Amino acid sequence: MVTNGGMKIVWGTFFVVAVGCAPSPKPPSYPLEPVTACGSSSHVAVFGAVQRPGKYDCRAGMHLADAVAAAGGLTPLAYSSRVTLERGNVKYRVNFGRIVEGMQPDPALGDGDIVFVGERID
Repeated sequence: MVTNGGMKIVWGTFFVVAVGCAPSPKPPSYPLEPVTACGSSSHVAVFGAVQRPGKYDCRAGMHLADAVAAAGGLTPLAYSSRVTLERGNVKYRVNFGRIVEGMQPDPALGDGDIVFVGERID
């Protein structure tokens, strides 16, 4: 083990691991722009642990937080770190709590996007 300015470096057989370093911020694992932009007859669906689940008109510039707000916000049992954004046949995990805190960007929504808010089991 070598110490370099307060950072411990552990040498392994095939790799080097830095211990005690702050992790670099990771980009979100979900796309920030929709595949199909919202039009005059576009809809997004919001289901799960929201006050009023259902389909909502998709407005230009609509983001995930806007859709959750349109659905009346989260229920008391909502699991804000377990939100799924479904786009076509692909599902993306979104941490809505981090979006609200400003720690991750809020993805724009498009026609046909589905948002599902998970529920905690207490």
